[in-house]
Amino acid sequence: MNIITNDVAKFILTGINNVVWLVNSQATLADALNNAMPNQTVAMSSDITMTGNWESIRRGDKTPNFDGRNHVISNMTITTEEDAYVGLFSQISNRVTIQNVTFRNAKLLIPESVGEHARGGVLVGHAYPINVYNCHVEGATIVGCQKLGGLIGYVEGDAANSTVTIKDCSVKDVNISSNRTNNYLEHGVGGFIGH
Repeated sequence: MNIITNDVAKFILTGINNVVWLVNSQATLADALNNAMPNQTVAMSSDITMTGNWESIRRGDKTPNFDGRNHVISNMTITTEEDAYVGLFSQISNRVTIQNVTFRNAKLLIPESVGEHARGGVLVGHAYPINVYNCHVEGATIVGCQKLGGLIGYVEGDAANSTVTIKDCSVKDVNISSNRTNNYLEHGVGGFIGH
């Protein structure tokens, strides 16, 4: 096993197709999630307390696996003027595994101007297909107009084509509210999954 360290992230080569990126800060987390290949894994080596605004990871079908290794991500705040899919991950559309992470005190603010395209969840805004194991949200504020959930905003597809597996996950103390001028949440709102 080779351990390679650079200024941004430390990663372990355990074979040609098995690379693990170790992250211990907001900057290394963003770097690794934006640059790791889909067959690689980004793993936390410590708790991470975020500051400022987090930009949702937009990798779609190129999203890597993610293992929080039972660490905590605190104070993730996402305020956006244009991104319709909001969460740690904006959208995941390949069969990856996201596991072993707890989010505390997250805040997602999705503007009314995004309208019917809004999807927001602390872990991922829009998912299909995906495996989610042992992921938890402890305290979150989510403001938007539709397809809002404590863990995942929107799950797309049907049982035959787009399986989403969620196991041993939990959500508590999540406040979801409307930013519409008429204070109306359109549809697809849930404490765990929005739609």
